[in-house]
Amino acid sequence: MPKYLSSAKEFLVDLLFPKFCINCGREGSYLCQDCLSLIDILEIQYCPFCALPKIVIDGKTCNSCKNSKRLTGLYCATSYDNFIVKKTINQLKYEPYIKELSKSLASLIIAHLISLNKLMYWSI
Repeated sequence: MPKYLSSAKEFLVDLLFPKFCINCGREGSYLCQDCLSLIDILEIQYCPFCALPKIVIDGKTCNSCKNSKRLTGLYCATSYDNFIVKKTINQLKYEPYIKELSKSLASLIIAHLISLNKLMYWSI
């Protein structure tokens, strides 16, 4: 499809079905920059299975959890306790399935990995 037809199609879809922020309701995108900035990105890793956060290296579980049969190598970009994060993930996973939110969640993950110096090269 030629580029001008693609942009015309995108314009018509946005005109008929405008995007509103899932948190504040502002028109323009499903997660506006103001609401996205309210999500704290974790700058350290911690064991996702402990009640108290413990710093871990390379996404492994902490010493007290490493012998359990749980997943290892997990990275948590942000806390699920944040209301905006919960709402964003729910809107992505459940109907009406707003797939475009995956871009916002991916940007959080990229920012987390950059803060951990795990992402050496990424071309966006």
